[in-house]
This record gives sequence, C-alpha cells and structure tokens, in this order.
Amino acid sequence: MSKAATHSLAMSIHSDPSQLPSKSRVVCILPQTIDTAANREAMPEMDHSLWTSKESIAERLVNWCEDRTSIPEELFVTV
Repeated sequence: MSKAATHSLAMSIHSDPSQLPSKSRVVCILPQTIDTAANREAMPEMDHSLWTSKESIAERLVNWCEDRTSIPEELFVTV
C-alpha cells in the first residue's frame, strides 16, 4: 500500500470512529528510514545510526498495547 493510500485510509477511519470497536484509537506510525538489511544494501553510504530500528518500533507498539495511556492522541506519529 502506498504512503498516500495509508494516510487516506487512516484519515478516513479516524474521521468516523463509530466504525471502530469501543475504546479504539487510530494511530498511523510514520517511520523514518527503517534499519533493515535491504535498506543498508540499497543505501550503504547513508548514516545507518540515524535510522529507526525495527526493534524500537516493535517496543513502542508493545508499550501502547500494555499501557493505553501511553498511546498518542495524534493521528500520525513519527517514530
């Protein structure tokens, strides 16, 4: 799915929360460059230390699942 389509889908769902289960929230994560083997191979000259690790994204998602109060209010969240 393209980034534009993902944004549109998130905005559409967010605009009509009646379609969501009770106490649900829409959060669309916007990672910068994700540190993957494929990205490292495709962009070897880039500073990989600035990239978002897969583990840090997973940790944030787990934290949101375990502690609802930590879920951001924003629709789009950069990670």
